[in-house]
Amino acid sequence: MGGAIFLLGGPRLALAQSQTNTPIQVPLGTAARYGLLSGDSLRTNSPVGVVGRAGAATVAATIFPADSVSVQSNGAVGQALADLQAARTYCAGLTGQVISGALGGQTLGQGVYTVAGDATCAAGTTLTLTGNSASVFVLQMGSNLAFAANCRVVLSGVRACNVFWSVNGDVSFAGNAEVSGLVLSGGAINSQGTQFGTRQLLAAADVRLYDIGQGIGISTFYAAQVLAGGLGLGCGPALTPNIYDNQITNGDFEAYRSCPFSVSGLGNGSSLEPQSDVCTFYSPGLATSDYFNVCSRGPGSPGVPSVGVPLNYFTPATWPRTAHNNSNGYVGIINQADSRFETIYREYASQRLVTPLLPGKYYGEFWVSLAGTSK
Repeated sequence: MGGAIFLLGGPRLALAQSQTNTPIQVPLGTAARYGLLSGDSLRTNSPVGVVGRAGAATVAATIFPADSVSVQSNGAVGQALADLQAARTYCAGLTGQVISGALGGQTLGQGVYTVAGDATCAAGTTLTLTGNSASVFVLQMGSNLAFAANCRVVLSGVRACNVFWSVNGDVSFAGNAEVSGLVLSGGAINSQGTQFGTRQLLAAADVRLYDIGQGIGISTFYAAQVLAGGLGLGCGPALTPNIYDNQITNGDFEAYRSCPFSVSGLGNGSSLEPQSDVCTFYSPGLATSDYFNVCSRGPGSPGVPSVGVPLNYFTPATWPRTAHNNSNGYVGIINQADSRFETIYREYASQRLVTPLLPGKYYGEFWVSLAGTSK
């Protein structure tokens, strides 16, 4: 009995009813795919993680520990930087309430707020943003934004993915600052010392992260599309979910918790594999579905990681038959095992939908390709 291994990949895996409305949000475009994005270089002196992509215009100047994330520099990064600028231009065009640049001590409800010049959250002070799961905040800074040591930005009923810090100048975070949201900087971003909060950092210039991974605090950054998909990271479902939206999150398999090192990347709930490498997807049983990504540096034949893209264990150069559809990531499953298995063996890729399915017609699509080693 022959076996077949299928690879599911981008541009998207989708299941939705016909689109009739879209929640109002700041349009990030492809920049929403990045947890860290720099128009110059990304630098850090300690390991950091990114759920989503990391991109920099200048890789040559980028300094990342070997066990940290893979930083990309390609046309997609250039497009994301253009989308970042477009998002900042959009924010600047919004009419907002003018507030003091001394952010500490203020309590703000949902809406658009503007500071004409520099803004600072002073040491030991608290800025409170209050609302509900649908509340959106746009805080537009005319110049630089500084979060001093032990400054806190408290989200009271508000999700991190709905807080946009649009800054014309530089952004800085001092030690023990607690700040959440999506940071869109027209200058550089500098973070020094232990940090707290859930963040996406996008900058037109350098992004520098120093001494942030010291055993406490955060050392992982999240793409906006991951936060909006609801991964238990302080954001929840995207705004008000409805049956007309795509019910599948991370359908292009681009967002990942950790870069895959070897096969069985979707986990299976056992003590050896407590979670999946790829965000929102997992193997529902004891089968060992695989996750492939261009960032993989895991073991394999020379120059070919076992779960790399486009070449890997299942698609070696001698059988270049798999089309990965220009995707950075995809999932591999065995549809039917061969006779080496005593019983029929199949693998699955599963996730919880954004909302429960209701009676009616749904449309689904995905890309599929036989692996090079399939029969």
